[in-house]
Amino acid sequence: IRLLKRRIAEGDYALGELPGEHSLAAELGAGRMTVRRAVVAMIEEGVLTRAPSRRLIVNTAADHPAVRQVVGYLAPAFASPVSERMHYLLNHVAARQNVRLRPVDYVHDDDPAIVEALNGFGGVVVEIHAGAPLERWIERLTSAAARVVSLSMDLSAHGIVSICLDRPDRVAVLLERLKTLGHRRVDCLNVQPAHPVIAARIDAWRTWCDAAGVSGVLHDEPVASFEQPIAAACDMTKRLLDGKALKATALFCTTEPGALGAMRALADRGLQPGRDVSVCTACEEYAARYVIPTLTTLRMADPRPYFRRCLEWLCSDSPWKGRRLVRPRPPQPIFGDSIGPAPRDAPV
Repeated sequence: IRLLKRRIAEGDYALGELPGEHSLAAELGAGRMTVRRAVVAMIEEGVLTRAPSRRLIVNTAADHPAVRQVVGYLAPAFASPVSERMHYLLNHVAARQNVRLRPVDYVHDDDPAIVEALNGFGGVVVEIHAGAPLERWIERLTSAAARVVSLSMDLSAHGIVSICLDRPDRVAVLLERLKTLGHRRVDCLNVQPAHPVIAARIDAWRTWCDAAGVSGVLHDEPVASFEQPIAAACDMTKRLLDGKALKATALFCTTEPGALGAMRALADRGLQPGRDVSVCTACEEYAARYVIPTLTTLRMADPRPYFRRCLEWLCSDSPWKGRRLVRPRPPQPIFGDSIGPAPRDAPV
């Protein structure tokens, strides 16, 4: 009984039906009568019910410690550090709401795990990978049997509740500091695949350059999905330096891994980030405060209050209230040592 209750609590049977007594006995190495007694006891406790077809069903409405609400977490199989952090914090919130977050990985856009999750759970948190065919995903999400929350990608225009921690409109705060420090050419470096968040950050950089009268060139070499952007950023920056194609005194990188790769390349070529070339990025991810020099970025908001609200909705029958786009307040900048005054010999 203890093993079956643990499996139920962990959501092991959320997508598939509970095996029959014969299968459970063979799987657990127990006698059939032992398994039958355990099943009968769990039916009497209200943990299980038996359908007219004789199939065993977990009673999700039962008020019992072994029965928890199960919410799916559908995410790419090759997660980034940011995805891992979001998964950890989601679990942190779910555990306090007696909700079991059940991860489901998908490897490609036609993975059957996607449809199984969207139709098998009552509620699903979805992370769509960079470069995904958005129209196809939107069609799936809007027709899903489950309630859906999009994580990181704004799909609210399509009626999908979306949690977006990114605030591209705040990029100008970082860029203005560079201008105050005397920088008159700020290039943008991107190695991420196509994604609405990345596009918005690049657009914010372009808009600021035009408004501030600052020149800049976009260095755009997206990696393939699931490849390492930090290594790609390092290699690209080295090529730009070796070919004397990097004329800027400051680099705005669309992601933290891109900034870390660029700073490594500068150091490998005998340049000091923050003195010879300033480097900043659009959003704190995992290492900005711990690298040397510390990286200038925008502080990531604590997503747990937004996760709590969305999980409550996913586990209820109540309609969503308010705007379907859930966003934090404007983030505060973290001005690290990776930026400094423009070099005196920099072109004006």
